[in-house]
Amino acid sequence: MLKMRLGKVVAYAGRDQHLMKRAVAEFFGDRFVDQRLPNFERISSLFNEWLIFDFKIKESRNWIMEYYLKNPDALPADQLAELEQIIKTQTFQMFEVESRRGRYVTVYGLYSGNTYKVFDKALSSNFPGRGSFWNRTAMVDGRWIFIGSDPVFFPITNTPRARKIFLKENGADEFTAKIALNLLMT
Repeated sequence: MLKMRLGKVVAYAGRDQHLMKRAVAEFFGDRFVDQRLPNFERISSLFNEWLIFDFKIKESRNWIMEYYLKNPDALPADQLAELEQIIKTQTFQMFEVESRRGRYVTVYGLYSGNTYKVFDKALSSNFPGRGSFWNRTAMVDGRWIFIGSDPVFFPITNTPRARKIFLKENGADEFTAKIALNLLMT
């Protein structure tokens, strides 16, 4: 469980309306997004995640880095340390569930080829079964945890050969919440 709420980063980003307009245009393009869409909450969540981690406000800086460096809410040292760990270790990927055990789930990152033991009591107890999903995970205090938007599950698993093809063909491309939006809106 995070001590620091990433919603603070979204609120901080929202103060700069010029950059927010640019971010909305870059994320959604010419898509029309209506609040009455059945997936609107998930779409908003993906946008916020992309805004925090993937939208570049400067050449090599995103909103979470900017927030960390400026610390506009005067976060205490323990929350800043948590934020630093997130910045250094976060990854957004398509994951495939390998197993679940009580308080954690073991997942395979289709784009990295790495296996992660992710501590998430809610997901490990409520997961509908085998399948794939996208999410963002980070190592915080020695444990991998999910820090991203609510996952959308697909009842799809891959053979070892298909996993190798994912790594070879897609490993070089960066999978982001913007790409996940394409999957959600088709």
